This record gives sequence, C-alpha cells and structure tokens, in this order.
Amino acid sequence: MKKYSLNIIGVVLLFSLGACNDWLDVEPSDQVSSQKLFETGDGFRNALNGIYIAMSSPELYGRELSWGLASVLSQTYDNTDISKSKAYASAIKYEYGEAEIKDVLEAVWANGYNAIANCNKLISEAEAKDSTVFREGEIERNMIIGEAKALRALMHFDILRLFGSSLASGDNDKRIPYFTVYPSKYEPNLSTKEILQRVEKDLLEARTLVADHDTIVNKTTMSRADYRMVGANQATGGEFFGQRGIRMNYVAINALLARVYLYDNDLKNAAEYAQYVVDKFVTKLGWFSFTASSDYKNASDKEKFIKLYEDIFFAFYDRNLLDNIADFKMANNSQVFTLKNYDALFAKDGDDYRTYLTTSDGKKGKISMKWINTNSTTQEVIAQYKLIPVIRLSEMYYILSEAMAGTNLPKALSYLTEVRKARGTKRDISGTSAQDYYEELSMEYKKEYLTEGQMFYFFKRWDKPVTTGTQEIQMDGKYALPIPESEIIY
Repeated sequence: MKKYSLNIIGVVLLFSLGACNDWLDVEPSDQVSSQKLFETGDGFRNALNGIYIAMSSPELYGRELSWGLASVLSQTYDNTDISKSKAYASAIKYEYGEAEIKDVLEAVWANGYNAIANCNKLISEAEAKDSTVFREGEIERNMIIGEAKALRALMHFDILRLFGSSLASGDNDKRIPYFTVYPSKYEPNLSTKEILQRVEKDLLEARTLVADHDTIVNKTTMSRADYRMVGANQATGGEFFGQRGIRMNYVAINALLARVYLYDNDLKNAAEYAQYVVDKFVTKLGWFSFTASSDYKNASDKEKFIKLYEDIFFAFYDRNLLDNIADFKMANNSQVFTLKNYDALFAKDGDDYRTYLTTSDGKKGKISMKWINTNSTTQEVIAQYKLIPVIRLSEMYYILSEAMAGTNLPKALSYLTEVRKARGTKRDISGTSAQDYYEELSMEYKKEYLTEGQMFYFFKRWDKPVTTGTQEIQMDGKYALPIPESEIIY
C-alpha cells in the first residue's frame, strides 16, 4: 500500500470574506509546515477547507464521482458522444485495460486515499489539542473533528462502492485497504462488510460531534436553503460556521448513515435514520422541503434552479466547476454528454417536472442542465453552478421504500409516491406488484439522480444488470473496478 502524501493539508489559507461570498471561494496561496499549520485554530480551519477543496476536484466529486466516470458506468450518456473520450469509451464498455481508463482509475484511487490521509492527519492533530486553541472552544474542535470523520467515511465508502464487492454479489474475495490513523497505519485487506462497519462507526461518531453546533448553536444556518447554500446568513462565530449545506452537517451525516446501512443490507437501521431525518427535519422543523415546481418547471431556462438546491442535504462546492467542465469537453473533441435513451426514461411519466431539467443538445438529443451555465443574473441560480450534489431529501423516501418493500409493499409504494408527487408525476403506482417494484424504484433513481453519479451504485447494490431503455447489460463481475496496477505492485 502506498504511503499517500499530505498534499492538501496547509495548501489553502483563508482570508477575509464578504458576507455574501462563499467561504470556499479561496485560492491556494501558501505552503506551510504541518507543525506551524496546527499551532492555531485558524490552521485547523484552513486544513479542513483544503480537504473539501481536494474532494471537489475533477479527479473526485467535481467530475469522476458525479457527472463523469460514475455516470458513464451507468450508461447515462449516448455511446457515440461519450466515445470522444478514450477513457470513457472504455468505461462505457466496461473494458478497464486501456491506458486512458487506467489513468482515470489511478487518479480516483490516489486522490481518494490522499483525501483520507489528510482527514486522518487533521483528526489526530485536533484530538491532541486542548479546546482553548480554537476560537469557539469545544464546539469548534468537535465540529472540525466530526466533519473530518464524516468526509473520511464518505471517501472510504465511495472507494468501496467503485473498487470493492457488493454484498448482494456474494463475492467477498475482493478486499481493499482502509486507513485508520495518520500517517501510514492501515488495514490492507478488509472485506466489504468490514469496511462498512468502520464507515458506520466513523459516521456515528461524527454525528455526535457536530450535533451541538448544527442543532443548537447555529441552527439558523441549517433552517433555510438560502442560508445553507447561498450564504445570506452570518453564522454565530463567523462565516466559517455558515453555509452548512456545503459542509458535512448533522442532517447530512444522518442521511449518509441511512445510505450506508442500506448498502450494508441493514434495513432496520437504514429505515431508522431515514425516518429520523424526515420526521425531525422535514415534518417537524420544516428545514428541508422539495424544491417548488415554480423554480424549475415554470421558470425560464435562464432562471431554473437546475440543482434543486432546496432538496440537498450536502453538496461539494467548486468555484471553477463550469470552467473545468467546459475545458474537459473541449479537450475531448467537444463532447456534449447527450443523454442515452432519453425518451424511454420518461415514457411512462411525460408530466414529470424533471423533464424541465434537460435541454436540447443542439441536434436531436437532450442533455442535463445540471452542469451548464444558464447565464442567469439571479444569485440563487448562480450559486448552484458551483454545487456538486451528494445526498438529497428524495433518497430518504427511497430508502424507506426499500426497507418496507419486503413486508409492506403498499407502504413502500406510498414512499415512492411522495417523491413522485413532488416531481409532478400523476400516474398511480399504488397497484404495482412485487415483481414490478424494482422497475419503478430503479426508474425513480434514474430520473432523480440523472448525471449525479448514483445509478451505477444502485445497480451494483442490487446486483442487477445495468439497464438503459430496453437494453440489459449483464455485468458478470465487472461491477468491482480493478485496483490500479501501481497499487498492486508497490
């Protein structure tokens, strides 16, 4: 196992920001030693900031783990268009032996483990410091450790979802490393189940650590979408404590726990955490709700809420996201990322509001609007250009549906209907049979997370063929991507 270097910690130094600026709108400005960096609370803030920026890079959530590789693997894009990229031409055929796709997999693996190494360093340093080092004392110390543990858990989990085996496949021979502490201690040969247990432990600890901040001290920064995402509210303690929608906040950690438990086939705990999120933060407190149709169905293309940001529990943030996307498209023969089998996607639900989140590709096809510049002058729309959605409100209802499907199918279908109503679909699915349930569920995932990189993991978790239109692609062991050769021979 390589000893991944600390090439993120200390790279980014925060400076004074205006009240309406995003706290992540910073430029790399200096290299500082680890010892100097962690002398003050500001150094810890800088280090955490650096990890978020690193995980938002194109090699991770800024492309490959969202609209890039992960979406290509789920057959989201038209073959002809996607084949303009040599790497993606291999990925869409699940042929992982060509040099270009090997480079992509190496970049995801290496950058992912580097992010984990930096989380480990930050956690170990913060745990060793007295709370008086931090401006806001114990609350700030706990928040920084909690967010780092949650980021570490998320990164381990998604490396597992790409490179590891799924429990449904019954293949427990594929084992991958798990970093435990900084600098180089790791467990090199853990099974999927063992890694999931460690991810769950991290998230449970993170949940406790950030709870006081997000539910007591700064709950106003969590209570409204514009406060969480746009930055209109000045948080208690300063701007670093605001914009919780682009930080690993308490609600997002609970939602991620529900996702991880579902992948672990622990339906009881998955349902428990999903239900807690819905009951507490949707029904009782009203902090989260589905984005109103007027913000995208009835809005002009220029003013659409293309990321449905009121739905989002957590998103990464990249101030250069649109530029990076444009550069990538140009570098790969002006790709447009035309959607595959678009008509089939909405064939049964032509009234679905999610059709309004697509637009013409300039020919005869459609593209997603989530990753384009609509040339808006509205702050709430412009803010969404930089967001990389990771987990949404809708997923809680899908998880509750899956957890109920085996014992109470009508209730399971009612949870799907909650999302469908919010997205404008009128077709009644209440009479869906157990045999047809998977088709309805998978279609919901496809429409809801179109180009967000989640569908490949859905197919893998169920150990079902990848489907696109009427085509079924048998995976036959291709769900677990190969560990990079440089890692194996190191």
